[in-house]
Amino acid sequence: MLPAGEPPVPQVNPTIQIRSFIARSHHGPGQWSASHYHREWEIVFIQRGSGIRCIGDSVEKFTAGDLVIIPGGLAHVWHWNAGQKPRCTVLHFLPQAWGTTFWELTEIQAFRRLCEKAGGGARFSGRGVAQIGGRMEALTKTDSATLASLSELLGIFSRMTDLECYPLNAQGAGNGTRRNPLLEDLLAWVAANLRGGITQQEAADRMKMNPSSFCRWFKMNAGCSFKRYVNEIRVAKVCARITRGDQSITEAAFAAGYNNLSNFNRHFLNITGVTPSAFRDRHRKSVE
Repeated sequence: MLPAGEPPVPQVNPTIQIRSFIARSHHGPGQWSASHYHREWEIVFIQRGSGIRCIGDSVEKFTAGDLVIIPGGLAHVWHWNAGQKPRCTVLHFLPQAWGTTFWELTEIQAFRRLCEKAGGGARFSGRGVAQIGGRMEALTKTDSATLASLSELLGIFSRMTDLECYPLNAQGAGNGTRRNPLLEDLLAWVAANLRGGITQQEAADRMKMNPSSFCRWFKMNAGCSFKRYVNEIRVAKVCARITRGDQSITEAAFAAGYNNLSNFNRHFLNITGVTPSAFRDRHRKSVE
C-alpha cells in the first residue's frame, strides 16, 4: 500500500539478482529524504541521528538505536533533524529469491511469523537491538558473497525473533501471508471516509461490535488504538501534501479530514514531535 501524495520513487538493487542480501552503511540523508520503495525487504538500524520516519501510513519519531523492518513495495522516507550527521545501517533481502521450500522449513517458522506480523512494517525494542545493530554494521565491513556472511544474516534473523515486535501501522495488514478480510474491509472504509468525521462508534457499529469489544479487537489486529490509527493516517497524508508543496498546511489539514486547526496541530505534534510548520521547514532544508 503506497501513501497518497507525492508519488514515491522506485529503487532498484541489482546486486540482489545474484546474492541473497546486501548490507550497506549510509552517511547523510541522500535518497532517504525522498519517498521511495523497492521490492526487497529492508532492515534499518539508526546508528546516529533522529527525526521523523514515514513508512506506509505510519508517522513516528525515530532516534539513534531505532530498528525497523520494512516489507517490499511499501513506500518510506526518513526526515532527519537539521544540523546532524546521520548514519544508518541497512540490510536488503528478497524473500522470493529463497523459494517456497525455504519458507516452509521448520527452522525458519519463527522468522516467517515475524515477517507476517510486519506486513505493514514493524519496529523492535529490547536489550538485543543494539547488538543486532552492531552485527549489521559488521556485515557491511565484510560485504562478500560467502557462506559465513549468509550464516551471519540468518543469525540476525534469529536474534530478531527474540525481540519485542510492534507493527507500525494497520494499512499494510494484508501484505503478509495471512490475510485479515475483516480488517482490510474496515481499513478500506476508513480510507474512503477519511475526510468525514469518522468516529469509533461508527466503526464499531460497522463491525457489529460494542465499543469496548471493538477497541480490543482493533488493537489486537492493528497494533494500535483506532483513534491513533485514524490520526496517523491523516497526519501521514498531511505530510505527503506538505512534502509535495502544492498545498498550504491549512489546506492539507482540511483535505485530510481535520476541521479544527488547534486539534490538528495537537495531533500532528503528538505523532511527529514537531509542529506542521517545523516539519515543512525541515523538508525544505533537506531538499536544498
